[in-house]
Amino acid sequence: MALVRLTGLTKTFARSVAVHPLDFEIEAGDFLAVLGPSGCGKSTLLRMIGGFETPTAGRINIAGRDVTGLGPENRPTNMVFQGYGLFPHMNVRQNVAYGLKLKGLNRDEVVGEVAEALRLVHLEDFAERPVVKLSGGQQQRVALARALVLRPSVLLLDEPLAALDLKLRKAMQEELRRLHRVVGGTFVFVTHDQGEALSLANRIAVMEAGRIVQVGVPEDIYRRPASRFVSTFIGEANVLSGERRDGVVTLPWGLSFPAAGPDGRVSVVVRPEHVALASDASPAGEVRDVVFLGSFVKLSVRMSEGTELSIHLPEQPGTGMPRVGDRVSLAWRQENVRCFDDRTSPRE
Repeated sequence: MALVRLTGLTKTFARSVAVHPLDFEIEAGDFLAVLGPSGCGKSTLLRMIGGFETPTAGRINIAGRDVTGLGPENRPTNMVFQGYGLFPHMNVRQNVAYGLKLKGLNRDEVVGEVAEALRLVHLEDFAERPVVKLSGGQQQRVALARALVLRPSVLLLDEPLAALDLKLRKAMQEELRRLHRVVGGTFVFVTHDQGEALSLANRIAVMEAGRIVQVGVPEDIYRRPASRFVSTFIGEANVLSGERRDGVVTLPWGLSFPAAGPDGRVSVVVRPEHVALASDASPAGEVRDVVFLGSFVKLSVRMSEGTELSIHLPEQPGTGMPRVGDRVSLAWRQENVRCFDDRTSPRE
């Protein structure tokens, strides 16, 4: 049985639909990332699950119980917000203990639970420190401890790492993965950062304009996107215009390959790392830029009719890399190409 079941869940604000009717399930033990651009409805969806937003229609069932009409304090959930939401006049221990005291636990129980929560996030030595004197990463850990100490069935995280710098964000991603393994709970993580979603989650739900457009494991989302939107939002992608006739797609510079589907205009999507240099007489382009990025070299190649492709070549010291102005031939394996019909909603 799914731990969380959403049935016909909808949210409208005045004339705007934030979340279109959706049916969705979250399994116990999932680390689910809800991924999408700003304004796509992902935070609204999370807030409805947590009880901070009332659905316009639909039902929310958690652990076999209908919680649609319950407030946040009566749901088996807890939320970590982007702004942390800590009490600035309290120290670390007091912040983490606050929810336990509201639940009526006795002093000894509170002391024990707080100590365990601080141990989980490696803040045992900071218990008496005012939260205003902590770094951003430490404050984030306090917020996590305060949420985890209540042992929620579902931990909801609304872009909690967005305010951190890159190095600290990477460290906190590792911390979240560790906490998920140790606690063994169910995490639902909202983010607009596709790299964050790929590195953290065991399942990703991609949202576009208030709808979940694809759900799957990270590898499937990346390698087998269900639409042009997903293919361009997850990772870097070359999107090329082509024409399909009788099951054959032809690109503007003459390259053709088989791809089943209706005749007409198509969008051809291929990842930069799947484009290779060919030694045969494949259609050639001119190298316009070469950038060394550590583990790979990024080439920008302009084809004869003006299309520009991005190519990621593994860095191989001692081998000759193309230079700006060189003519190069390009190729890719057919299984690495996705084609989407331009005339209707994107489909493979």
